[in-house]
Amino acid sequence: MSKSSHLNIGHQIRALRKAKAISTAEFARQINRSAGFVNNLEHERTEVSLQLLDTIATVLGVPVSWFFQGLDPEAPDEIGLVVRKGYHRALKLENHGVHEELLSPQVSTDFQLVRTSFAPGASTGPSALTSKADMTVYVMEGELTITIDKHCFQLTEGDSIQVPRHSKRRCINEGKVPSVSIWGIYPAYY
Repeated sequence: MSKSSHLNIGHQIRALRKAKAISTAEFARQINRSAGFVNNLEHERTEVSLQLLDTIATVLGVPVSWFFQGLDPEAPDEIGLVVRKGYHRALKLENHGVHEELLSPQVSTDFQLVRTSFAPGASTGPSALTSKADMTVYVMEGELTITIDKHCFQLTEGDSIQVPRHSKRRCINEGKVPSVSIWGIYPAYY
């Protein structure tokens, strides 16, 4: 069993929203949802999509990677330098078929590596996300369809692609097996 921790995203959203003194009603308005939805989200009664998490992160003024959590290494001298197998900070969006692990030893660095798995049929959401950083994507297993602005690219194992900063992107695994890819992100605003 992996040692990576399950992330209670709703509790983190609530804590950060309160720390920034944003009311539930105001926050709901900013993310274009109802106050009831926000209440359910913050109390872990509903899941959040990657697309909505991106909107929430923008409203709260943090990168999506802020929501990644993991375990500290067993050796104190490795903190911030080494990430051992099973200790990756994880972001699992269970109902959406997306699992991400931060491979970089630190959340707030200039460059990040993220391992992303898409279950068959899973996607980043129904509409495109705006890339806040330059990204290079390498498909390790399966296939991944990436739309960048109005161009659609079907990638398979061994393919890579550059996603320019400020472009609109959407990803979907249209295959029958899980898709696993490595994302290099610069600057580290994911």
